[in-house]
Amino acid sequence: MDRYFNLEPTPSAYRAARDVPDGVPIRFVSLIRLRRDQPDGTTDRAMRQWDEALARIREDASGTVLTETRVLASSSASPGTWDRLIITEFPDRKAALRFLGDERWLDHVALRRDAIEQSPTIMTVPTPFDGHSPASADDYGPPVKDVSEVAHMGPVVAAARCLPRGTPFIWLSGLRLRQDRSPWLARAAYAGWCMMFNAVAAEQGGEIILNDSIACTFIGTDQRWDFINVVRYRSLDILERMLADPRIIAASAMRMAAIEDSVAILASESTTANKDLLSV
Repeated sequence: MDRYFNLEPTPSAYRAARDVPDGVPIRFVSLIRLRRDQPDGTTDRAMRQWDEALARIREDASGTVLTETRVLASSSASPGTWDRLIITEFPDRKAALRFLGDERWLDHVALRRDAIEQSPTIMTVPTPFDGHSPASADDYGPPVKDVSEVAHMGPVVAAARCLPRGTPFIWLSGLRLRQDRSPWLARAAYAGWCMMFNAVAAEQGGEIILNDSIACTFIGTDQRWDFINVVRYRSLDILERMLADPRIIAASAMRMAAIEDSVAILASESTTANKDLLSV
């Protein structure tokens, strides 16, 4: 396999971007593993130069960085160890295609390859889970006793609890719907969970950055995730209150009914924006 397979977009990804309806924002979510096999200073130097070039390309395409973070921990289901997470948004399909088609990508490909070992990236679009839920927690059996232990979240919750009090952090969840029931029932259960989670998060002070459907795997192997959620917490106290909230505990039955598998990632926001983080 080409050693740069996890660095370059696939042709099908470009087709997926062209299929997004007009006026719908497109987001790219990238996990980044930096190279560690280079001579001292080579990776850092290439990374800075690549990020400067990327920022110019992104700005010319009206792209916005929603968050850029340093990865602190990942769940036991995570496929690897990562250094960075960056989420970029484009206002519509035309802007995203302008970004992807910029000829300066080819001019700087060597920098990208000198800096990054892997950069799996997914393309997402907003999921409008709002209004009245088609599902009720009462329809799905008893709730989970300890929400922090649902679907591999334990290691990430433990890492969050090690942060100094008052430290803000980002929580990313990749979610795959269950395959052993009808797609409508799984999606209805997930919508019910998502609506309750979003409502409690807003009340407790969590900020929803993304609540998206995954359109395609843009770079790397297909992880078959269906949805991605990214939440910013100003402190551990907010997460703790949410995990103990009776509404979240009750709604966990819907999550279990909807989700076959998931991955969780904890990240800390960088204090130096656009200087040491990479994206697609």
